[in-house]
Amino acid sequence: MSKLFVGNFDFEHQLRGGEAFTLPVHLRRRNVELSFLWTALAQDGDFILGDAGVDAEFFRISQRQGLPRLNLIAPGEAIPAALELCPWGWSNEMRQWGAQHRCTVNAPEENAVWRSNSRRFSFACERDWDVALPDAAEFVDLNTLRQHLRDVCRPETRWVIKAEFGMSARERILGQGAFVSANDVNWLQRRLARGQRLYFEPWVEKIVEAGLQFSIPPTGEPQFAGCTELLTDARGQYRGSRWSDHLQAEWDTEITCGIRVAGEVQRMGYFGPLGIDAMRYRDDSGEVRSRPIQDVNARWTMGRLALECQRFVPEGSCFSLLHLAASDEPLTMPVKDCLRFLPDYLTWGAGSRERLKQQVYLSWAETEAELTANEKLLAGNNILAGE
Repeated sequence: MSKLFVGNFDFEHQLRGGEAFTLPVHLRRRNVELSFLWTALAQDGDFILGDAGVDAEFFRISQRQGLPRLNLIAPGEAIPAALELCPWGWSNEMRQWGAQHRCTVNAPEENAVWRSNSRRFSFACERDWDVALPDAAEFVDLNTLRQHLRDVCRPETRWVIKAEFGMSARERILGQGAFVSANDVNWLQRRLARGQRLYFEPWVEKIVEAGLQFSIPPTGEPQFAGCTELLTDARGQYRGSRWSDHLQAEWDTEITCGIRVAGEVQRMGYFGPLGIDAMRYRDDSGEVRSRPIQDVNARWTMGRLALECQRFVPEGSCFSLLHLAASDEPLTMPVKDCLRFLPDYLTWGAGSRERLKQQVYLSWAETEAELTANEKLLAGNNILAGE
């Protein structure tokens, strides 16, 4: 059965409840662009739902590069019946949409998805298993949170407060010391008013992060799929993933903890893809420590799509999937061993043809030194995470 891939990349907003949320235009367009990354997971004949059209030549070029033959369902086009629905993440809205369009919907219950993706769950695992960051805490009221800031923060202490549901370094505020601005207080109060909890974490010196990927069946043992190094910028936003054959051994302890998380998620009734972000950091004394459950995502993740790209590279190669700002110049491929996943242009409903603001490249090499050199050539004037 062919699949229909739907890029509801902000589905956590549907889980959080409260007032309706409308994505800003720039994020809606970003999500349309990212929909072409489903190519990493798709097979010949699968479908991608798009909110914009694309030049036919793009798919012909993709097939010549060895990527699968896909069908784009553009705005206004009918959706074929009996396709298996594959969204970024499951929500009631997505289940209803699938039923309305006669798709095959094989989804876990809403409560299992909500609980698995909530920071309430991941924080409980960190706390109960004694792997939380120092002074990290959960709050259900503003006064207690502000008192915690006064108790644990020196003037130079940097911190982050996260909402119960968030993604891509959104739904959070950053601060320093015990002071919270009026705008931040309003942000906190709105989320508490929805019944969400808030989560304080000290801002630590990150050394390296990894995305641990699992597949959870409805019955049977959860399976570890693999891991990639996460590339993020100074604000913690995702910029890409790297894979090499030694990563699994380097993250063995965190993977063991992740398998335990996967078992808990399965017992709550969730099945499907699961991604867990883990981090190594340096504490105030200079000692390297591990945070094995930084984030739990019961959905597809960019790290998982990057991992699936291994099928496109020669056996034994290391590789990276890089998210870069698109160049204003005509596309040239500065390295030979490279594929691109996004088109150069999209055509919107009014007929306007616009150049994409981002591009995603898959690059590979025999050695990590060669891969790093390729990444720098591809990045051009962009600053790669970790540099």
